[in-house]
Amino acid sequence: MNKKLIVIGIILSLLLTAGCGRKKAPVVKEEDPAVPVQVVPATTGDIQEIFSISGTVEAANKTAVTSKISGRVAQVAVELGDYVTKGQTLVILEKTDLINQLNQAKTSLLQAETNFAQVKTTFNRIQKLFAEELVSQHEYDNAKTQYDIALNQIEQARINVAISEEQLRNGEIKAPISGYVGERKINVGEMATPGVPLMDLVDISQVYVTVHLSDSYITQTKVGQKVTVRLPSMPDKTFTGKVFQISPAAQSDSKLFPVKILIDNSSRTFKDGMLAEVKMNFNERKNVIQIPVEAVMDETGTKAVFVIKDNVAYRKNVEVGINNGKFIEIISGIENGDQVVVLGQNNLEDGMKVVVK
Repeated sequence: MNKKLIVIGIILSLLLTAGCGRKKAPVVKEEDPAVPVQVVPATTGDIQEIFSISGTVEAANKTAVTSKISGRVAQVAVELGDYVTKGQTLVILEKTDLINQLNQAKTSLLQAETNFAQVKTTFNRIQKLFAEELVSQHEYDNAKTQYDIALNQIEQARINVAISEEQLRNGEIKAPISGYVGERKINVGEMATPGVPLMDLVDISQVYVTVHLSDSYITQTKVGQKVTVRLPSMPDKTFTGKVFQISPAAQSDSKLFPVKILIDNSSRTFKDGMLAEVKMNFNERKNVIQIPVEAVMDETGTKAVFVIKDNVAYRKNVEVGINNGKFIEIISGIENGDQVVVLGQNNLEDGMKVVVK
């Protein structure tokens, strides 16, 4: 019995000794995989700030059509949106009274001419007799007075005919400019009154976009300066305009300066009253370090970029200047030629390994 227990004890002792002497397998810690990024080099060059501002389109030439005389409308020859040329008839007034006035003026002129002819014959005879001292001074003076009166009457009659002819011409109201009928305010049968608009004509071959600039920008704005213009309805198309007029005084309420941008609109793309976006260049910087705007991270007021060196990302705080929407000026923090991350930077931490794609 004791021998069996001894043997079992020896076997257990050997098993325990073998288990304690066995070595554990080492734990291998895997390194973090390299983060894929895209980089571009910081470069030097010139840059300008691009300032965007909205403005309202207005026709360069817009006028109200009015009648010079009073009269009832017999015909309106155009409709809203029609294109008319300068001198084209727009509205015709009733002409019966105008024609009667002209005929009466012509009749009066004929009578005055007939009377003048008779008076002139008499005056010529008296004048000849007076020279021969066969009539008195009184008779001569009387004949001369009648001659002058008849001459004045014929001159006045001619003026009345000219006025009546002008009134008849004014019975047809013509376009003072070429353009589109922007608003029609008169109908057949209504009365036209001098000074009261009958319709508006809008010439949009050239248009203005009026913007309002602060004093920090107005000092850099020059007449003739080129700008880029876009319409919200055509975001992929750009137009070129130029500064046409700069107000010398700010508006009292906004303290902003109105500036008119002139645009060639021969394509008739711009319409009066449209909203347009104007982009203007200011604050030119020469030979500065610049990088794409997407490379800069804004973290609670601190701006930073990641620079790659030997496949390691290093976080660099930077001081930035102006940007043109595509590139941004770097005042300090990196140097020309540094490889900055433009894609993948949001997945980086300082000191991480990267793989440049």
